[in-house]
Amino acid sequence: MIEEKAYAAIVGVGQTRFGELFDRSLTGLVLEAGLTAIKNAKIKRDDIDAMFVGSFIPAILNNQGLIGAKLAEELGVDIPIYRCESACSSGGDAITLAVQGVMAGLYDIVVAGGVEKMAEGDPVNALKAAASETERVHGNTFTSLYAQITRRHMHLYGTTREQLAMVASKNHRHAKDNPYAHFRNQVTPEQILKGSFVAEPLTLFDCSPISDGGAAAIIVSPKLAKNFKDPVYITGFGKGSASLNLAARKNIAEIPSTKIAVKRAFEMRNKRLPKKTISDINLAEVHDCFTIEELLAMEDLGFCKKGEAGKIVEKSFKKHEGDSHVIYHTPKGDVLFNPGGGLKAAGHPVGATGIRQLVELVDQMRGTSGHPAPVKSKMALSHNIGGTGGNAVVTLYEVE
Repeated sequence: MIEEKAYAAIVGVGQTRFGELFDRSLTGLVLEAGLTAIKNAKIKRDDIDAMFVGSFIPAILNNQGLIGAKLAEELGVDIPIYRCESACSSGGDAITLAVQGVMAGLYDIVVAGGVEKMAEGDPVNALKAAASETERVHGNTFTSLYAQITRRHMHLYGTTREQLAMVASKNHRHAKDNPYAHFRNQVTPEQILKGSFVAEPLTLFDCSPISDGGAAAIIVSPKLAKNFKDPVYITGFGKGSASLNLAARKNIAEIPSTKIAVKRAFEMRNKRLPKKTISDINLAEVHDCFTIEELLAMEDLGFCKKGEAGKIVEKSFKKHEGDSHVIYHTPKGDVLFNPGGGLKAAGHPVGATGIRQLVELVDQMRGTSGHPAPVKSKMALSHNIGGTGGNAVVTLYEVE
C-alpha cells in the first residue's frame, strides 16, 4: 500500500563521525558519507542520475565554491550536481529537491547529501549570514537571538532553566552509544545549570556545538524500491518560510514556518494514503540547535499546545530517570525525540544536519542502528529549520 502511494524511497544511508575533524577536507567528508550510502544500497556509482548537496557556508569558511564541480571531479562523474543552501535547513532542502526530481520523472536514483566543515575560520561570524541585516548591525549572534526567544518563552509560559537543562541532559544521554556523535559524555541537569552563560539565560550546554561532518542518502522512485532491501518510504514533505527578522514576527516564542511545513507535509501525505495526523508519530528527529528549540518544535509541530512543552519535558524526564532514553508523554501520544542525541549532542555541521536526521530515522526504522532506541516505529518525522526559523522543512517517513 505505502509502496504504491509513496513519493520516493530511501534505500541506502551513510554518514561520517561528527566533531572537530581537523584532518578531514570538505569534499572528503561528503565523499565518505556518499560512498557509505552507495555501499549500503548495494548500487554502483554509475547508477546515480543526480546529486543534491546541502551546504551553507563553504565559500566563507573553506574558500570553496562550485561544490558540484568539485564533487564531479572527485567522483569521476558528469551527472547533474546541485548545491542546496538554506542555512541550517540546507540538508532538509536537499531531501525535498531530490524527491521532487524523482517525482518529476527526471531521475530514478539520486543522492541527497549534506556537508559542512566549520571547525576552522570564524564560524560564529559566518553563521550570521542567516540573520537579517538589522539583527547583524546591532551585534546579534544566533545565540543572542535564541536567548531572546528563550526569555520570551519563559515570560509568557513559565518555562524554566531547569526544564531546558533536562532537554540537554536527555540528548546527551541519547548520544551516549551513538558512535557518530560529537559528544558522548553524560551531563546532568545540575552540571548544565552551573555552566557558563553564553547569552543569558542560555549556558554553554544549551547550545549545539560547532561541528564538521557529512551525511548522505540514496533516494529512488517507488517503482524501483521493490528491488532493494528494507526501503523506507517518504510519504510527504512540507516547506515553510517566514520572516528572517525576529522583530517582524507577532510572537517570537513560536516558529511559524514549522507550523506551515508540518501542515503541508500531512496534507501531501493524506492526498494519497488513509489519513494520519501528528498523533501517529512516535519517533522524531527535531531541530534542537538550542534547547529552547526542542520545546518550540514540540509545540509548533502540534504535539502539545503552546506553552505546555516545558512541563511535559520535566514530567517525562523525571519519569524516565535512570532509563537509557527519555520518552515524552504528550497529549498526542508518547514520542521519542532525537534518539541519536539531536543537534545538541550528535553535533551540528549545519548543511549535513537535515540528512543526518534522515539517516538516524532510517537506521532506527530498519532496525539497523548501532544504538537502537526503545521505540519501534512505522511512521517517523524529521524537522529541520534554518536560522531562527526563517525556513523549515518537515519530512514524513514510513515502512510497510
